[in-house]
Amino acid sequence: MTTIRRATGSAIVLTALLGLTACNGDDVAVSSSKASSKAPTSSSSSLAKTPSTSSPGSASSTSAATSAKPAAKGSLANEQSKIPPGPVTSIDVKLLGGYGNGSGYGEFYAVLDVTSTKPGLTNMKYDLLDSSGKVLGSVDTSIAVAGTGRELKVTRAPGKLPPASAGTVTKVRLAVTENTSNEFATVTEIKPGSLKIGQDPDTKSPTVSGRYRTIGKGTVVNMNVICVDAKGLVQSDSTAVPKITAPDWTPFSTQIIYAKVGFVPKTCYVGS
Repeated sequence: MTTIRRATGSAIVLTALLGLTACNGDDVAVSSSKASSKAPTSSSSSLAKTPSTSSPGSASSTSAATSAKPAAKGSLANEQSKIPPGPVTSIDVKLLGGYGNGSGYGEFYAVLDVTSTKPGLTNMKYDLLDSSGKVLGSVDTSIAVAGTGRELKVTRAPGKLPPASAGTVTKVRLAVTENTSNEFATVTEIKPGSLKIGQDPDTKSPTVSGRYRTIGKGTVVNMNVICVDAKGLVQSDSTAVPKITAPDWTPFSTQIIYAKVGFVPKTCYVGS
């Protein structure tokens, strides 16, 4: 989805404390708020639980591990002020954070409950903060909304981490920068009860499969998956959808290709 330039001024601000011990290296850790264990009421994304028969994955030449470590128990500071006028009227955070991948880049993710009045596009940014709240960098992202109540959105974005000389990233803050109606905004709907957590037989990477359809006048290209294990470690990825326009229920499968070795999802969120 194309990201529009940031708007000036304050927006909704949601801050997660991170357990980052380094800025750019292999010790950059996962951060997150506590994941919800309740099934979402959203029509655009969904949640899956690991069946009791799941087994740990193993390393392979095509499934390298990330450098993330289990998250420290962080807190989420919800500092809602105002959202720019538009279709989105409220946002609640279920999960927010990021982790480094060992190459100077990070993966930033959020699971959000969003209420909107009509279809639209909402542009956001992940601000990367040090312990004093200084912004060391930012990464842009965006979501489409369907004009419904409590629509669970799953978003992730890769981005460059600031150099070590700039300081250590200890927090991620998510802010809405633009909130625009768009009649072609299109979301994915997951068929209730269809999600299953598994493992790819070749790469041993975690998978989440199910059935989806697209709602809206436009298309959807990617499906995001964010999974949390029993220790609070978060891993994420994006997978191209089988059909960018799918008015009928269509099978799909997402895969976290670069999941940490031995990562076993307990809870997964899937959507766009």
